[in-house]
Amino acid sequence: MKFKSYLLLGLAALALASCDESFNDWASPASNEQGATVSFGNGSITEVPLIDFATAVADEDGNIQVCQVNAPTANPAEWAEAKYEITLDDALTLEMTPDGKVNYDALREYVTKTYGVAPNEYDLAAKAVAFVGDGKTAVKMVLASSDPFNVKVKLDAPFIDEKYYLIGSLNGWDTNSTEYEVVNNGGDRYENPEFTITLDAPGEDFWFKVCPASAIGTGDDAWGQMLTSIDEADVEVTSDEQYYGIGQGGAFMVTAASQEGFKKIKLTFNLMEGTFKMSAINFEEFIYGIGNGTGWSRVCPLRCENGDGEYSGYIYIDGGWKFRPLENDWGGTDWGGTLDESALAGLYTGTLVEGGDIPAIPEPGYYRVNASLNSMTWALTEKITTIGVIGAFPDNSWSSDVAKLQYNPATGAWEGTCAFPADVKFKFRANDDWKWNWGGTAENLTQNGPDMTIAAGTYFIQLYAFCNGKAHVIYAPAL
Repeated sequence: MKFKSYLLLGLAALALASCDESFNDWASPASNEQGATVSFGNGSITEVPLIDFATAVADEDGNIQVCQVNAPTANPAEWAEAKYEITLDDALTLEMTPDGKVNYDALREYVTKTYGVAPNEYDLAAKAVAFVGDGKTAVKMVLASSDPFNVKVKLDAPFIDEKYYLIGSLNGWDTNSTEYEVVNNGGDRYENPEFTITLDAPGEDFWFKVCPASAIGTGDDAWGQMLTSIDEADVEVTSDEQYYGIGQGGAFMVTAASQEGFKKIKLTFNLMEGTFKMSAINFEEFIYGIGNGTGWSRVCPLRCENGDGEYSGYIYIDGGWKFRPLENDWGGTDWGGTLDESALAGLYTGTLVEGGDIPAIPEPGYYRVNASLNSMTWALTEKITTIGVIGAFPDNSWSSDVAKLQYNPATGAWEGTCAFPADVKFKFRANDDWKWNWGGTAENLTQNGPDMTIAAGTYFIQLYAFCNGKAHVIYAPAL
């Protein structure tokens, strides 16, 4: 089953252009009330039922009904020349036909850009106007303006659960098992719909289906909700993207031959496009920096995003340091190395070797770090001197940081206090710049992640400004 995200062309290319391309966040839960009638001069406008883009189609003129117009009857000569417009959310104005239709593509793109592609219902606050004139110059005489009414819409994106799980030969086809978790890569799962899982290569053929978290524990009912092959036959997972089905199709199969010579298998599912693929890799997803600056106990994770042996993350350095493969102990090979002191001031490079430590750098601090297990080199690419809270705060809307956090070597967190108004959107950023910033959820912060909110109050913040997959923040009411 192929899903499409329907992110359309710009409004300037549409037949009916908008008069205002401001796409602010006006979303509100949709009302169940339908068919309300409001005044329109001495006529009326009646709301139409929910426009569900999963089933709604454009007419032969490319339009769709957004309201029913009962035009005023006064001054029939003037009304014979009347033109109509509808304004949505005080943000977009579209031309409207006398019977209450607007361009289908223009409406759909507005909803997508304003509210995202999640399949939620929304009420668009609407007002209609009838006028004579060209609508663009001062020669525009309004004949009637409507009272406010709603245009109810719903996009047709597929349902995407928060998590998924492999159910297959690796866990005895147990529909209650949550052993093999397939996770989203961060942020809004409708904007970033890729889900991945990295497994130790078992070295033998294995089969599986993919179960949404909401279906775990539902017994036989779970099978009808799983991601499967398109038809009844099993399908081999390869590095090429293929389309999946939902329901009673066959299983996905990873062959022993495709794993030969590799340590890991990474499976990727795009829940918007309905595709899957596999990558065979020889590198762990994370390695960990550790040293005198972390008390030789806490670690700073670096992530290999593409399974190619190239790692990046953040580390606090004050004295000797090194990398190791495991988060919680010293098993396996660890890497020390050399320090290139001829590098530019504040940024340093070196080589990696098995064992030993990397020498202390002249300028201790918190750094963005890259490490390559291919070329066996490392580099500090930027020193992080400040991390701040920035957002849509009153009198300071995204213009500058409203609170500064300080690094605490004892905890490994950036800490500070900030007062948050109700519903304010915010993020964290480094060095008063957007090059490195964190958003998402408290448990899963990502680089360039979405804006966050928190209940109104003053909080003590502990930000663990790490790489994707490890960055998180803890809020506690300030004393």
